[in-house]
Amino acid sequence: MAPTLTLFGAVIGGFSAAAAFAEFKSLQIQLESAQSRVDPWLEMRQTVVGGQIATFGTQALLGFGYTARALAGSITVDVAILRYTLYMGPLNWLILILGVLHLITSLLQQTPLQNFLNRCCWSKARAKDLQPIPPKAQQDELDRLYFILYAPRVSMQSNSKPTRANGPSGLAFVSSINHLTLDLPGAEPDSVYLELSMVGDPVDTQDYRDLIKNSRTGHFKLPRPWRDLTPHWLASSACQWIPFKEGQGLRLSGPFNTVNNVLSSQPATVSLRVRYRTPLTAMLGAQRFIGGERGLAFTLNDSTGVIALWGDPTPELDRVPNYPLGEGNPGAIYLQPKGKR
Repeated sequence: MAPTLTLFGAVIGGFSAAAAFAEFKSLQIQLESAQSRVDPWLEMRQTVVGGQIATFGTQALLGFGYTARALAGSITVDVAILRYTLYMGPLNWLILILGVLHLITSLLQQTPLQNFLNRCCWSKARAKDLQPIPPKAQQDELDRLYFILYAPRVSMQSNSKPTRANGPSGLAFVSSINHLTLDLPGAEPDSVYLELSMVGDPVDTQDYRDLIKNSRTGHFKLPRPWRDLTPHWLASSACQWIPFKEGQGLRLSGPFNTVNNVLSSQPATVSLRVRYRTPLTAMLGAQRFIGGERGLAFTLNDSTGVIALWGDPTPELDRVPNYPLGEGNPGAIYLQPKGKR
């Protein structure tokens, strides 16, 4: 006979710990991708979530432990429930306190624009400082504002499928990126300028059977050559308006098409560089492209998601050409949205 209370606590604690861990990883990515000063409430929230992982994990261990001992017959069901509730008394108070702190830090966490306005040269905090602001500092603040307002947003759809291998489990997992979406905030079809360069590692799916690296682990040896993917992705993608609930601008979206031998297979990893500017940023004297002369670079993978590269070397991207779109270029027709605004 299994004690229902301890089993229920184990399941709830396990699911809660997994959810807290996923949020912790998400917050870690946000902190690592921050260009300027990090919001202290965001850092505090990550600490609180770390505490929640520990407390929920403890709850799950207590529940599973006492449930297993009751099933094994080493203790009775009543004793298992009594000891579980004894330990969960102070643990519940800790879970409550961490939950309140999580709510507070979530409500007080500032958006990037709020964070910028609180510390820029027009802010109340700097109003008493009448010293002239150096031109370099003024330009840096404008560039940071343009980045917050107009930085391209990249998202993807991916999956990981099991396949046969000679490892102990007989299975290995192969990931692929199916669909890529690029949002250009503030973009207008007749005035936007965009350059894209993209590389990935598609291979013929038939080759997977012969690319096994280690019979113990079942991991694949993937000597995937990097390949210029921009023409293939542009051929299967389309330009649309960003839905009004999500902002204003253009959205480029499409799959990595394997039909008609466009690609032998979908890539597992994609590296992307976006060099994007609007008439407003050029008119106000910002850097030539959002993010600097080289634009913004991203790497995409099923296991890590979308990661922005800040000044990291991109040798494979540097080897492929940039494809200009907009402002009279041959690809300008591509930036004409298919639907109505």
